Amino acid sequence: MAFGWPDGVSKPWPFLSEHRGDASPETLVYIRVPDVEGVAKEFNVEVVEQPWAREVHLTDSDGNRLGIATPRM
Repeated sequence: MAFGWPDGVSKPWPFLSEHRGDASPETLVYIRVPDVEGVAKEFNVEVVEQPWAREVHLTDSDGNRLGIATPRM
């Protein structure tokens, strides 16, 4: 990815379940990152300004949604 993790910050370990019925189409996964700008640049999408965070929204070909954000402090 185009962003890095600050020293001392534990990195997430994603786990995607393949069990039948665990997720339906159009599921949303929300991930917090230290630099949403790098993600936006990597995927050529715009950053959305929200009161709680700066976000990008991605959707895969099955309609599953990925929200990636840098929270506001």
